Amino acid sequence: MKQTSTTRGFTLLEMTVSIGVFSILMLMGTVALFTTIHAQRKTAASQRLIQNLDFAVDSMIREIRTGTTYYCGPEATASDYSNALDCTNDPGSPDERVIAVERFGGDSGDINDQVVFRLENGTIEKSIDAGANFVALTSDTVTIDSFIIKVWGTGAGDQVQPRVFILLTGTAGIGTNAATPFTIQTTVSQRTLDS
Repeated sequence: MKQTSTTRGFTLLEMTVSIGVFSILMLMGTVALFTTIHAQRKTAASQRLIQNLDFAVDSMIREIRTGTTYYCGPEATASDYSNALDCTNDPGSPDERVIAVERFGGDSGDINDQVVFRLENGTIEKSIDAGANFVALTSDTVTIDSFIIKVWGTGAGDQVQPRVFILLTGTAGIGTNAATPFTIQTTVSQRTLDS
């Protein structure tokens, strides 16, 4: 007695077609996964750049808002930084690359305790010892092209609350393809009332 099987297997052609379809679907899934990972990494890098810029600008704003005796102008000596100086020249004046302020709780009689911010080689730098030593506030992935500062009302007793206008422009990102241009503008006024 001969038994015949009623179960039938797949033909070679059916197996080849199903493996081909499966391979195409896996390739599309892999490409989608790598695209998503790349986009997530780029988003994370952009977020770190924004946080770096936020840190630099917030550091400047905090010192300016709580400080007194604003100096705005060209790089100078510690004794110059301790003298209030308005700067309202034309926007983009190359002389206006530095702002110095007597920090909150500082000694107005000590000429070596001013906080100084400057633009140096595309980086915003901060000094807490009247410009003797500087530390970069922005990372090397951020390039500042323009650092415009305007200061009004630094004169004592002029009944004008000191105000500082800051305009930063530049690019953020790694490489020329990923570089994103930005512009940050803010105005800060002194917290303590001008007498």
